[in-house]
Amino acid sequence: MVEMMQDSMELSITGQDPYIMSPNIRVDASRQNQVKVRMKNNTTANIAELYLLTSDDETWDENKKTQFVINANDLAYTEYSIDLSTHPYWHGTIIKFRLDPSLSTSGSSYVDYVYINHSEEMVNLAEGAVASASSTYSGYSSSKINDGDKSVLCGDAYSWANNSTSLPQWVQLDFCFSQRKSAA
Repeated sequence: MVEMMQDSMELSITGQDPYIMSPNIRVDASRQNQVKVRMKNNTTANIAELYLLTSDDETWDENKKTQFVINANDLAYTEYSIDLSTHPYWHGTIIKFRLDPSLSTSGSSYVDYVYINHSEEMVNLAEGAVASASSTYSGYSSSKINDGDKSVLCGDAYSWANNSTSLPQWVQLDFCFSQRKSAA
């Protein structure tokens, strides 16, 4: 189960192979070679996995994964940098990725962000996408989901809130078209 918190996503792990998947993206692997994941792991696992798909090969398989070490029972958020420049499938156009935040079968993980970047330049893949949600509380806009503001203040000028206590709730980002981001 995935639940949106004020500034992160909580994944309650209740079975085998928990994961979150990106929307469709278009990333030039020759220009972007690192993935940065900021997360908190409240499980006993110390390994997470990142899978990728390319425009040349759209099938998920174990060859297209990278494992990385994470902190078990982490009380704070940690940023993990995954260098994919030598990964045999990191070439051409990356069209989707999947994050398995923990290999545990119980507990929870919190994901603050996933960025694909080159050097120290960050590319926020969510910026500019059209956000929608399963419900929106009156006066709270779903456009606040991906506006880049990390404020945790609750209010119509600052945040989005769902209008339901039933779970699960969801948010969706629609990229509408391919976007090319470049450094200024």
